[in-house]
Amino acid sequence: MCLQEETISELRRQLIGQQKVKGFILDGFPRDVHQALSFQEQIGSPDLVMLLLCSNETLRCRLQRRATELGLLGDSSYALRKRIDSFQRDIISVRRYYKQLNLLKQVDADRDEDQVFADLKSVIIEKLPQKESSDPADILECSGAVPPAASC
Repeated sequence: MCLQEETISELRRQLIGQQKVKGFILDGFPRDVHQALSFQEQIGSPDLVMLLLCSNETLRCRLQRRATELGLLGDSSYALRKRIDSFQRDIISVRRYYKQLNLLKQVDADRDEDQVFADLKSVIIEKLPQKESSDPADILECSGAVPPAASC
């Protein structure tokens, strides 16, 4: 089984039986159109796809900070540059695919992370109105789960 198939299988395993869950967010997924098609076939079509747009410098800085925080010492400058190059190459087809399906929303991520988060929350509220809750704040309850990171 290849890595992409393993990723989809793991997602399916985790999502099966989650009846009380109103939705879920997959960060950094899909990485390419093949993964998107496999996800659709095995799990279903997403309701919304968000793409955070930022400069390579911002992306490099955030990846470097994350690698340091997680103790990923193997993420050298060269490795980070390769990851960014690969992402920039692969995201073109993913963006085009979800844009054709009218599922893509792009958010300017070259700003303070709190501003980016507020925009992401607004996109979710606009695109996916809550049926059971009248309070939009109920959509994203993760203020304590994701500590704000320092900006580069």
